Amino acid sequence: MGTGKLAIDKRTESVSAANRAVRLLQEMLEHTSEAVFVLGEDDRIIDCNPRAEVTLGARRGELIGLPLSEIVPMGSPLLALLAVQDADEPLRLEVELERRDGGYVPVEMLARRLDDGATLLLCRDTTLARSAERALERSERRFMALVKHSSDVTIVLDGHGGVSFVSPSIARLGVLQPIYAEAQLWRVVHPRDRARVEEDMRELKATRAGSTPDVPPRVSRFRYRVRGEWRWVEAVGTDLRDDPDVRGIVLNVRDVTEREESAQRLRVSEAYYRAIFEKSLEGVVLLDRDRRVRSVSGAVVNLLGYPVEDHLGRDRTDLVHPEDRDAFIDALDMAEAMPGATEALRFRARDSRGEWRWLEGTVTNLLEDPDVRAYVLNFRDISDRVRAMEKIQNLNEELKRRLDHVQSLRRIDMAITNSVDVRLVLDIFMDQLVQDLGVDAVAVLLYEPAGQVLRPAVGRGFTGELRQRLRLALGDGPAGRAALEQRSIFLPDLRQEPQKGAAVAEAQQEGFASYMAVPMFAKGQLQGVIELYTKQPLEPNDEWLEFLETYADQGAIAIENAQLLRSLERSNVELQRAYDRTIAGWANALDLKDEDTAGHSKRVTDMTVRLARRLGMSADELVHVQRGALLHDIGKMGIPDSILLKRGPLTEEEFEIMKRHPVYAYELLSPIEFLRPALDIPYAHHERWDGTGYPRGLKGEEIPLAARIFAIVDVFDALTSDRPYRKAWTREEALAHIRKGVGTHFDPRVAEAFFEMIEASGE
Repeated sequence: MGTGKLAIDKRTESVSAANRAVRLLQEMLEHTSEAVFVLGEDDRIIDCNPRAEVTLGARRGELIGLPLSEIVPMGSPLLALLAVQDADEPLRLEVELERRDGGYVPVEMLARRLDDGATLLLCRDTTLARSAERALERSERRFMALVKHSSDVTIVLDGHGGVSFVSPSIARLGVLQPIYAEAQLWRVVHPRDRARVEEDMRELKATRAGSTPDVPPRVSRFRYRVRGEWRWVEAVGTDLRDDPDVRGIVLNVRDVTEREESAQRLRVSEAYYRAIFEKSLEGVVLLDRDRRVRSVSGAVVNLLGYPVEDHLGRDRTDLVHPEDRDAFIDALDMAEAMPGATEALRFRARDSRGEWRWLEGTVTNLLEDPDVRAYVLNFRDISDRVRAMEKIQNLNEELKRRLDHVQSLRRIDMAITNSVDVRLVLDIFMDQLVQDLGVDAVAVLLYEPAGQVLRPAVGRGFTGELRQRLRLALGDGPAGRAALEQRSIFLPDLRQEPQKGAAVAEAQQEGFASYMAVPMFAKGQLQGVIELYTKQPLEPNDEWLEFLETYADQGAIAIENAQLLRSLERSNVELQRAYDRTIAGWANALDLKDEDTAGHSKRVTDMTVRLARRLGMSADELVHVQRGALLHDIGKMGIPDSILLKRGPLTEEEFEIMKRHPVYAYELLSPIEFLRPALDIPYAHHERWDGTGYPRGLKGEEIPLAARIFAIVDVFDALTSDRPYRKAWTREEALAHIRKGVGTHFDPRVAEAFFEMIEASGE
C-alpha cells in the first residue's frame, strides 16, 4: 500500500506540473498568492501586497509604518536572525504572525536583506499544511481500519489468476457483480486497451517483488465499459505473491475518467497557450532572478533574428542601445523593488543585422509567483511608427523653417515697399540673414557701376572696423571675385587659404572660421555682394543654400526697387528731403539758439532710432521716430528767450511757462499732415511712467512708445553733456541715475533694452 501511495503521489505531482505549466501562461500578469512585506532599514513595514492584508486582517494603510515586532510575537528569533543575516543568503524559518484581531497565523517565511538595506519577507500560510499533518497522523492510526473502505478499489489475484479479494468500493466503478476470475476482467476492458493491459500483467508477473531492488509498481491505464459507457481507470499492480500476508497480485484501481478528461483539456489548453506564446506578434521574454533569459517567444526570434539558443541563460542587456541601457535597467530595478508591479519600457535593441529597432512594452515582476518566478517582458516593434513620427517631425520642422523664411522674406518685402532708404532696408535684410541662416556676421557691398567698384554699405556682427574699408574693384578679394565671376565664393576654412588678402586677414582677426560671398543680381544687373561669416566651420546643405539664394535675390530686388523708387518718386523724395531738411533746420536753429545744447538733437535722434529698432519698430515707424526726435523741442520756439536762455534756475512761474512747450509743439505741428505721425515725441516726451509728467499726466502705456523711448535717451544725453550749471556726468553715473528712475520716470521694458544697447555699443 505504501508503494501504491508513492505512485499516486507521483501521478498527482505530474498533474500539478501540467497545471502549473498552464498557469504560467495564464497568470503572467497576476500577483503572487504569498504575503509579501518590505521592511525599511529600521525594520518597519514600508510596503505589502493584498495577500498580506488578508493574512493579517488589516488594510495596507494600517500596516505601513508598523515595526516588525508588532506582527511577530515576543520571543521570536526572527529579529535577532535578521540582524546578523548575510545579505547574500536568504533566511528560512517558520514563525507565527500576529493578526490585528489578536489571532496567530503560522507561516513559512523567506527573509532576504536587499542591497539597499531593505528586507523582503515572503510568507506562505501553513495553516492548512499543519492541519494536513495532524490529519495524516490520525489517518495513520486508523489506516488499518479504513483500508477495507478505501475509495480505491482493491483487487487481489491469487497465484492462479483467480480473484481472492475485492473491496466493497467496487460499486464506485459501477460494477455490481463480483469478479471471480481473471478472465472476467477482460470482458469490460476496451478492445484497443486489452493488449497493453495483458502485456502489463505479464511483465508484472515476470518481475517478482524483491527480485530486483526498488522494483516500482506497475501502472496501467485503460478504459472499461460500464452500463454501455466507456470510462477510464488507473490500476496500480504490485506483485506480492511472495508476501506471506498477501500471496497474490494486488491491484489498486480508481476511476480517473474526470482526471483523464481534465488532462486532455489541459493538453489542449497548453497547446493553445503555447501557440499563442510562440505565434503572437508581441514578443515575450522571461528573465530569471539574475535577469538572464529563461525563455523567449517566437516573435522575439523573428523580430531580432537571433536563434533561441543565443538568448537562453544570457544577460541580453548587451542588445539594448547604450543611450537607453540605464533607463532599461532602472525599469527592471523598479520592478524588482515592487513584486507584481508593471513598469513601462521604451528602448532600442540591436537585431542580428546590426540595425537598431525601437521596442515598446512592459516588464512585470512575477518572481514571487510560484507558477512563473520570472520577470515577464512584453514588447512590440514600433520602429515604423517612430520613423514615421520622426519623418513627420522633420517635415514639420522643415515646414516651420520655410514658413519662418517666408515670413522673413515678407518682412523684407514690406520694408522694400514702405521705405526708399536702402540702408534701412538692408539693416532689416541683414537681421533676417543672421537670424534665419544662423551666421555670425553679415556685410552688404553695393555695386557702383560708374566706378565698377563695390562699396561697403552695412554690416552686422563685427566687433572691429571690418567691412568699413575702401571700395573694392571687381575681382579684388573674394567679394570682388564673386561679383566679377558671377558666382558664389565659399571659403570653408579661412586658416587654409594660401592667398589671404586683407579681407581674409581681417576675418581671421575677428575669429571667423568660414566665409561666403554671394553676388546679388536683379534682371541680370549686378546690385552688390553679400558676405557671410561664421565662427564655426560652415557646412551648408541644399536647403540652406536655397534660402541664401532666395535672400540674395530679395536683397537685389530691394536695392533695385529702392533705386527705382528714388528715380520714379524723385520729386516726392526731394520734397520729403526738403521737409526733413526743414525739420533738421528747425532742430539746428534750436541748438544754435541755445549753445549749451549744440548737437543734442542729432545725438538723441540717432540713439532713439537705434533703440526703437531694437524694440522691434518697423521701418515706417522709425521714419516718424526720427522726425519726432529731431523736433522734440520745437515747441521751445514759443518760449520767451528770457526764460529759454536764462542761466540761473527758473522760478515757479517761469517753469510753468517752460512746461507749455510740448503743447506749443502740438499746436505748431498738428496742422502739417505728414508730421502728425511724428507728434508722439514732441508732445509726450516729458510724460512719466508713474503719471507725474506733463503736459497731460499720462501714465504707463498710455504714453506712446516712441515718447517712452525718447525720454530715456533724452535724459542720458543731457546728463552726459556739459551744462553751464554743471559738468557732464560719467556714463556710469548717468546709468545709475536712470536705473533709479525705472518704474517711476521710465518704462522698465524700454530701460532694459536701453541698458543692453549701451552695453553692446560701449557708449
